[in-house]
Amino acid sequence: MHTLATPQSTQAMWLRAILLTLLLFVPGLVLASTTGGGLPYEGDLEKARNSFSGPVAMTFAIGGIVGAGATLIWGSEMNGFLRTVIYLLCVLSFVLGVSSWISGRGAEIAVIDQYMRHALAAIQARLA
Repeated sequence: MHTLATPQSTQAMWLRAILLTLLLFVPGLVLASTTGGGLPYEGDLEKARNSFSGPVAMTFAIGGIVGAGATLIWGSEMNGFLRTVIYLLCVLSFVLGVSSWISGRGAEIAVIDQYMRHALAAIQARLA
């Protein structure tokens, strides 16, 4: 047996469809602002971020991963606390290395972002 749609459910469906269409084709409504907030601590955070990226940070990260791995493999006489500290060092070195690797890929990511913006503009132009 088929149930018929009520006028309220049909109206709600159309309202959802219109809202979704607006959100898809007017990205300025849903994208975050591109202007900075100008908060007093942003300069210090920028300096810290720059310190954790680059070739020196990548070298320290690789050294930390190798050292932590060697300690975990050959350091059989460690207690649980020291083993946990070594695991933590290994994870932090991995995160630092990935952060440095990604910061070196910034230009590639920017090119992909620019390509996506042009593609979205072309789609919007065709639909207009």
